[in-house]
Amino acid sequence: MILKHIALTYRSQARADRFLTDVLGLERQDTLTLPASLVQGVFGIAADIPVSHYRRADLHVEVFLYPEDPARAAFDHVCVAVGDRRAFLERCRRHGMAVTEVPKGDKLVTFVSDGDGHRFEIKET
Repeated sequence: MILKHIALTYRSQARADRFLTDVLGLERQDTLTLPASLVQGVFGIAADIPVSHYRRADLHVEVFLYPEDPARAAFDHVCVAVGDRRAFLERCRRHGMAVTEVPKGDKLVTFVSDGDGHRFEIKET
C-alpha cells in the first residue's frame, strides 16, 4: 500500500497557504474546480468546489476550499494505492465497510468508509 495524498478542508486559500506553505514549506502547484456532480456523488455536497494541491518531495496535500464551517464538510480523507483494487474493495465489503464509486470521465472515483467516520480514497498501483 502506498500513501498517495492527504486531503484537508480549509476556509480559504490564504489560510491553507499560511500553514502549508509558510509553516510546512510545501509548494502550491495548482488549483482546479471539482464539478458539483462529482462532489455530490462522493461527498454529499451539491456545489462546485475549488481544490488546491500542495507538494514537497513525497508529501502531497490536497486542499478542499470550503468557506463554510470546514468541520461540517466531509472532504477530509486519506488516499492510498493498493495492488489489487478489486480484491481490496471486496475485502472491505466483506467487513461491512461502505464502498462508494462515482464516475469521473471514463474512470471511477472510489472511497471506503471505515465505520468510524474516516474516509479513504482507493487507487490502484
